[in-house]
Amino acid sequence: MTRALRASAALALWAALCALACDRPPGFDRPLDAAEPLVLDRHVVWPLVGQPALFTLDPATMATRFDPLPARPVLSAVSPDRGGLLVLDDRPALSWFRVDAAGPEAVFEAELTGRYGRIAFAPDQRRAVLFHGGGSAGAVLQNPNQVAIVDLEAGRVVERTLRSFGDVPRAIVVSAEAAIAGSPRQLAWALSDRYLALFDLAAPEAEEVIVHLTLAGDTRSVAPTEVTLAEAGDGLAAFVRASGADDIFALGFTDGQPGVVPRPYLNQLPAGQRPSDFAVVEVEAGPRVFAVEPALPGVSVIEPTTAGRVAVTSDLPVSEILPFEAPREDGSTGHFALLWQTGAAGVVFADLDALEEHRGRALTPLVIGGALTHVRPIPGRRAAVARSGPSRVVMLDFDARTATPLDADSPIQSLIVAPEGDAIFLHTELGSLAALATDTLIASTVPLTDAPADVERLLHVPGARRLVAVLYDEAHGRVVVSPDAELSPEALRRRDGLFLDGVFDR
Repeated sequence: MTRALRASAALALWAALCALACDRPPGFDRPLDAAEPLVLDRHVVWPLVGQPALFTLDPATMATRFDPLPARPVLSAVSPDRGGLLVLDDRPALSWFRVDAAGPEAVFEAELTGRYGRIAFAPDQRRAVLFHGGGSAGAVLQNPNQVAIVDLEAGRVVERTLRSFGDVPRAIVVSAEAAIAGSPRQLAWALSDRYLALFDLAAPEAEEVIVHLTLAGDTRSVAPTEVTLAEAGDGLAAFVRASGADDIFALGFTDGQPGVVPRPYLNQLPAGQRPSDFAVVEVEAGPRVFAVEPALPGVSVIEPTTAGRVAVTSDLPVSEILPFEAPREDGSTGHFALLWQTGAAGVVFADLDALEEHRGRALTPLVIGGALTHVRPIPGRRAAVARSGPSRVVMLDFDARTATPLDADSPIQSLIVAPEGDAIFLHTELGSLAALATDTLIASTVPLTDAPADVERLLHVPGARRLVAVLYDEAHGRVVVSPDAELSPEALRRRDGLFLDGVFDR
């Protein structure tokens, strides 16, 4: 009798478990498969490929949201103002989200015929270009020159092929909207291995214009590698650096017809020998092109209208330029730049407003006594932070002409400069989180976890003023959150099984 009762109880338990399994939401049977986290102004968002869904964390309140998506996300990108999120899925289709205080809110969806691997936003966030595409896997014909021009305000998508292009675009650069001959334009430049394709996002159906950087009989391999757009002379101009060329190419516009892509005229600006980097800055004397020449070594200042060039030699090897703005002693805003090269033993601080007139006197070299691996200007200050070796940071003060080294307890995994410039955040291989005040160089530290190897990456969410340490956990999500102004064990908030909040609520 007892054995029969046990058998009946076991059968009843098995039946109850089966019924529970049959009634549970389908989300339990799908993996989460979280993609890389994306930092918005006040939130961190994980696209969940397996669900599919968007998972959102507000690190200021630790509130979470789980928003189902219509299909598996394959590519996601944040707009330049961190207030929008564009998601491409495997239907294929796109979804555009604007982000408010509560999190992402869907604005519109649109079907796509092509599959794209990269997204280029316009500076004003009103439009975007999808490129690097082609047919789906196994398609008879692949079309890598197909692009999608997305009007994010009107919810309109135009897919087209850059038919005159003849090559695969390696990058696309979108300009700010500007008027040419009285007609509003938003020009985009597709870079290939030999030339440029120019098209207009404000007239997405208009035929593109091909810009050749060499004459028809020239056999040189001149490939555009960098495009910078700026106001110069009477209007918008594009400045192009190309491999295999000593010049900077300046493309300007004099006229144009509505609905037709304007055809630019080409000027060549002498930039010394094989410039490795350049920047276009509106200094006190007007727009100037600053081209870095490793062979000099130094930088050339080029007046784009007259093509006049002033070459300035530096005391240290340089190959890159990082322009930035900072206040002067009289309260005005000055234009400056860092000139540096990976592996060099120092950085050159350039006063761009004075460089053309004062030449070498406008350059301030700072030697650090080690090999540079990373340099960043500090916003709002005539200062910078550099990395030298795996565990050392160097604070560069160009007013005091000092380079102050600080050594971490173990190799530095990531380094973040606060947008306000008042602090630098980093985490180390041993699991320590550090905040360094840029004005006093006083550091505060806190251990993130008991297992240092748990830390995957460090994120800074500027609108929430929070640091989010993402811990290794492929299945359920784990984070440690801290106020960026207060590092202490008491201020840390840890959440394990983060993504399960949304799954259990479904």
